[in-house]
Amino acid sequence: MLPVLQTSWNTRGIRPAARLVAFAICFCGSLILAYLSIAPLGNVGAPHEIEVLPDLIQDVGAVRQRSATNVRFDLINRSNTSVTITSLSPSCDCTSFDISQHDLRPGETSAVSLEYQSGTSRGRVEAMTRIDYRTGNDPRERSITLIVRGTIDPDFDVDPESLEFTTSNPLVQRVILRPRHIARLDVLAANPNKPFLTTAIADRAINGPVEIDVAFHPDL
Repeated sequence: MLPVLQTSWNTRGIRPAARLVAFAICFCGSLILAYLSIAPLGNVGAPHEIEVLPDLIQDVGAVRQRSATNVRFDLINRSNTSVTITSLSPSCDCTSFDISQHDLRPGETSAVSLEYQSGTSRGRVEAMTRIDYRTGNDPRERSITLIVRGTIDPDFDVDPESLEFTTSNPLVQRVILRPRHIARLDVLAANPNKPFLTTAIADRAINGPVEIDVAFHPDL
């Protein structure tokens, strides 16, 4: 799987079809795709049959890129009948899971361990895992959602993290990549995936920042 770098490129005010803009950077032999990602949250309230400790949402704080973070949730059967956990469904490949038991008698606890792999994500992240279960002889499935939140401390900074092309802004804007937790940043190429964008690497300072000019062509 290719590593993914999340950011947004807004062309509000010039072309409605160009609201979502992306470009790819070949960084040290790996493709990094920049794009806008929106993950809406649903209802994450826990039903009365299952109590989740310490909470449905756990914030792990700051984590580094390409690191693993382990989080444990305890699911307690607070009903007066059995609870059978039928499936666990992480929202992305970044999360793996382990569960101590699927069948819970009243009062019993099942430990759910989630491992989140930060990869090349940046900034605020949220990984959700839906747990489906049944109670007693009821064939209907119910669900709860466990959420792991954190802030990814990136290997390099992107300044600015978004570009806004409007009638009052220049059509050529510069993005600066600055090493943060790595000794050197090698950008081999910056390749736009939209015909109305062109890019040029303006500067390749040794062990320093890399500057990339992004040009928007409204007539294309």
